[in-house]
Amino acid sequence: MRRFENRVALVTGAASGIGRATAERLADEGARVALLDVDATNGQSATEGLKKNGYDCVFVHADISHEEQVRAAVSETASSLGPIDTLINNAAAFVFRSIDATAADWNHVLSVNVMGTAFCVKHVFPEMQRAGKGAIVNLASVSSFVAELNSLTYSTSKAALLGLTRCMALDLARWNIRVNAIAPGWVDTPQL
Repeated sequence: MRRFENRVALVTGAASGIGRATAERLADEGARVALLDVDATNGQSATEGLKKNGYDCVFVHADISHEEQVRAAVSETASSLGPIDTLINNAAAFVFRSIDATAADWNHVLSVNVMGTAFCVKHVFPEMQRAGKGAIVNLASVSSFVAELNSLTYSTSKAALLGLTRCMALDLARWNIRVNAIAPGWVDTPQL
């Protein structure tokens, strides 16, 4: 039996890179997968590729920095595939600025990397709570731990994501929902 048989996974930032590879692996392991991304063209292409290989998946177009879009995406996923029990928060804004960062830079990087992740967990949580279990993985970064030149905005957002993960792990443990973060280094993806 495949490890994710009879599971439903929602993967954000799934149109390319780490998110797409994660969605493909989950599907290969038996999960029904929703690929969520703001990039409709590449998101649809990734989803069609999986469907051609016989996998049960859907594309959901959403910008996770907008809570109402997240709520609608979670609802669409559950309606199409069933209750979500796995959430991979991979979507990220790559804003590399230093002290010259504008309010728009800060708003963008924090609204996607921190608030968007929080919105996704908030709206998936009721389904996991009803099921009495769930697994959430947040994609942090080595930048969460290591300062890099001209990366004040991005590194701060990823450090905040670690704090968010720790708090969520404590808050959701009573419902048998695991919350973890992984911190990849530089990965050869289109974003890089």
